[in-house]
Amino acid sequence: MWQRFTERARKVILLGQEEAQRMGSACVDSEHLLLGLVREQEGVAAQVLDKMGVTLEKVQAEIEKHPSTSPPEPPSAEPKLTPRTKRILELSADEARRMKHNYIGTEHLLLGLIREKDGVAARILHSSGLTLEKARQEVVDYLGPQQSPKAPSAPPPRPPTLDAFGRDLTRLALEGAFDAVVGREAEMQRVLEILSRRHKRNALLVGKVGVGKTAIVRGVASLIAHKQVPDGLLDVRIVHLDVPTLMFGVRDWSEVDQRVRQLLQETKPYRLVVFLDDVHGFGMRELSALHALFVHVAHGNLSCLATTTPDSYERMGEESVLRRLFQVVWVAEPTVEESLTILRNLRPRYEEFHNVVISDEALTAAVEQSQPLPSALPEKAINVLDAACARLKLQVTQPPKEISDLRYQIERIKAEKEIAINSDEFDRAAELRDQQLMLERQLAQKEDEWRDALSNERPTVTAETVTQVVAELVR
Repeated sequence: MWQRFTERARKVILLGQEEAQRMGSACVDSEHLLLGLVREQEGVAAQVLDKMGVTLEKVQAEIEKHPSTSPPEPPSAEPKLTPRTKRILELSADEARRMKHNYIGTEHLLLGLIREKDGVAARILHSSGLTLEKARQEVVDYLGPQQSPKAPSAPPPRPPTLDAFGRDLTRLALEGAFDAVVGREAEMQRVLEILSRRHKRNALLVGKVGVGKTAIVRGVASLIAHKQVPDGLLDVRIVHLDVPTLMFGVRDWSEVDQRVRQLLQETKPYRLVVFLDDVHGFGMRELSALHALFVHVAHGNLSCLATTTPDSYERMGEESVLRRLFQVVWVAEPTVEESLTILRNLRPRYEEFHNVVISDEALTAAVEQSQPLPSALPEKAINVLDAACARLKLQVTQPPKEISDLRYQIERIKAEKEIAINSDEFDRAAELRDQQLMLERQLAQKEDEWRDALSNERPTVTAETVTQVVAELVR
């Protein structure tokens, strides 16, 4: 059954494990899955929950009112699925069957959570006015009328192909998900020229691993999203296709063709441009499936952007589809000075994310000292800089022992309180509640003092910090 879960549904389960660990639980229960659904913002379930006013803050507040009965988590243990959570996954699969879907997505997980009536998540959702019937209708409305299982004369419902098999880079660019692309204006202009052609409107970006081929595609998506392109390209929508997920469960390439057609249908009235990253890494099964995609490319139904390495390109025969249908865009490794310019432009984003100050010497050291590392510039220099920032942030943001001790005491008391409640020892539970409230007040005060001290002075990433990181990477 696990193979039928979409990439986003699997991510929800992993996020649920993260929430369980964060909350100190040894098991993943329904409330952790609900938090995962809300955090996975691109899924169908998150859209439905958002429409119903179920936000992350609201769920977290409600969970505090319904403490988990799961035992506290031992140090470094990975949370396991409770019997209730396994039941929810089974109910999700049943919901997918009811809707005649051949996949299990985030929307089915949401319906499974509501059907499992005894969990904390179900109580939270019911208190928010989200009943099973209402949730089903919201899902059907979101996916479109053809998804309704109540219409026997309708064709078999199709999955939300774009959500299941790809990421809309144009939309993500509009939301500010990508860093600015610097020093690649010529390559981006070349891609735009190819997309503007009448025939063979497909670009193959060829360059070493790490030179920034994917960043160029994202840069093109940003230009389109912000209307900085000619009128003929304003309707372009670039979708990063997840080929392994597209391939899952298909018996022959005709089924892949059907999914590609669904993708084309869903993206109307836009002009679809599919992005295939690292085509040299695809196996024989993926390549055979891409035959269905390239048929549409050859007929001009869609355009395609792809990336590969120079060695892989040289091994392609002259009759290779990629050579016949694609225009090559060579992406050279930037010089040290060009890489330094790229890092200077990225510096504000990394300073904001890590809450540090990055010195000019650290930028220079990241570029120069990353030379022995595998991959190419600017990627390896960016990776070194990111690692140096993370190292320094961990060093200065490690909470004091008294805060860690208070957090542990609070979690232990919560667990004891739940045991007392389940044993009908309400006097003991009330006593533990008072202890918990007192410790939480102490913790809030200590955390405020600690965070105020941190905010007064941001640490500086120096060349020495970078040197320490590189020394470990080149061992």
